[in-house]
Amino acid sequence: MSFRAGARFGPKAIREGSLALRTGYNPAQRVSVFERLSVVDYGDAAVVPSSGERSYELMQEKLAKLHAADVVPLVLGGDHSVLLAELRAAAQRHGPLAVVDFDAHLDTADAFLGEKYSHGTVMRRALEEGLVDAACSTLMGMRGGLDSAHEYEEARELGFAVIPWDELAQLGTGVVAAAVERAAGKAYLTFDIDFVDQAFAPGAGAPEVGGPSSMQALALLRACRGLDLAGADVVEMLPEADHSRLTATLAATIAYEILTLVASPARRGRARRESYAAGRRETCATTRRESYAAARRDACAAARAGSVKVACVQLNSREDVAANVAAATALVEEAAAAGAHLVALPETWTYKGRRSGLAGAAEPPDGPSNAALAALAARHRIYVLAGSLYEPSGRRDHYFNTSVLFGPDGRPLATYRKIHLFDAVSGTTAYRESGHLVPGSQAVLAQVDGVGVGLSICYDLRFPELYRTLALRGARLLLVPSAFTAHTGEAHWEVLLRARAIENACFVIAPDQVGTHLPGRSCWGHSMIVDPWGTVLAVAEDGPGLCIADLDLAAVDRVRAQIPALEHRVPEAYGP
Repeated sequence: MSFRAGARFGPKAIREGSLALRTGYNPAQRVSVFERLSVVDYGDAAVVPSSGERSYELMQEKLAKLHAADVVPLVLGGDHSVLLAELRAAAQRHGPLAVVDFDAHLDTADAFLGEKYSHGTVMRRALEEGLVDAACSTLMGMRGGLDSAHEYEEARELGFAVIPWDELAQLGTGVVAAAVERAAGKAYLTFDIDFVDQAFAPGAGAPEVGGPSSMQALALLRACRGLDLAGADVVEMLPEADHSRLTATLAATIAYEILTLVASPARRGRARRESYAAGRRETCATTRRESYAAARRDACAAARAGSVKVACVQLNSREDVAANVAAATALVEEAAAAGAHLVALPETWTYKGRRSGLAGAAEPPDGPSNAALAALAARHRIYVLAGSLYEPSGRRDHYFNTSVLFGPDGRPLATYRKIHLFDAVSGTTAYRESGHLVPGSQAVLAQVDGVGVGLSICYDLRFPELYRTLALRGARLLLVPSAFTAHTGEAHWEVLLRARAIENACFVIAPDQVGTHLPGRSCWGHSMIVDPWGTVLAVAEDGPGLCIADLDLAAVDRVRAQIPALEHRVPEAYGP
């Protein structure tokens, strides 16, 4: 640490901070950590205070035993320079690693205060020793002053992806999800506590102001779900700088969240390990780009040929906006990896909770949550429907329920505001959306690769005239992002979706919220994709996830030719 002593007491403080945690079940990641993992405190590594290199050797020796036994070590520090010993031990077992680094500083200097080995040079030394694969690694969260105007570019020239905090703050968890995909193989996660703003982590060894809150930091960390971790650390803890012990509790919580990542059943690296064994990977930097480009070419060619793969994202959004964004972006990444060309999210995907929280959750259509989806659309060259969010209306305590469709360049193609407000009774629960929402006033038709797409939201589904209007204007796909109640969903959801598909000879793509979001208030789920004949092509299982289907767009013309109901209309006979 720079000009500050006491890092050696960091591990003890984090251990003490962990005593305040309840660790039975992690609701944010939905994992019972200690039912999945066997976790032990392996004690402290020996060091030689007068010799940094000898200390590295002793730490490496201790950690190498764990790697040899296929144990995933979680190291608590201490100065960030210990990462070099960690990476030496991990690379000895796994080869060059992808590094995902949460840190206020780059740590890529060639020398710091004249020293080659320090917390400010650890990434450079690890790269020189062949311990890390920079092309698969991401450094994020940097802020504060620099020694030169070229530091970020110099780190990028070394091969690292560099995401300063001002960019990460704007793009959010989508950037972290992209870092997970970039990692591709065995990864090492390092979390410098100075990544968090000093107001929330005063006990950081080299603090920088203007960073994320503890809530933001945890949401970003949770977006690492899917990393195939060889090891991890939490470092730069300086207890004497924080007599409140807030930093120790935060560091212990971060360590627990990392354990949850290790325990997560969604660790996508397993499939990647199999691909290595089969010899299908050449290098992280080239093969991923080639396979990604090929997948996108296939998707675009399929669209031109009259078929397209679409995906519904099913969520259990609650009151934590950051956690909702993390869950959503991870599933969008998964859908893109599966080849989806159009990915649709459900209604109110950023927030489902008490009305008192709407003011804090409301965003403009180009706010940070939608910006994360726009970034994913541009990165993967896909269309993304940002189901809907609460948009300030200019009227006190009232909001628009607003859906935005993003194109493959990340730009908004269409914006729709929910027209029909749900003032109704579902089971024994009364809903009155007009008490906090302002209705939209226009039907909206967009284009996806030249195919007409009609936008709608949830309760709109009960108004067939809206969909007939969209079909007559040229819609061939109807998007229905929803948060259908469990009571009405069980009775009406599939019936209504299939009816709208049949009567308009259109595909219907309907992502839905699922599960309980407030006591007594639950959503039906069963996100669904229906073809123009009314056949259900795909339906989501219970819980958050995806349903994906290939659409034969020519089916619209075949069904409309077989039963030309749109041509047989007699509007003048229907009356007002």
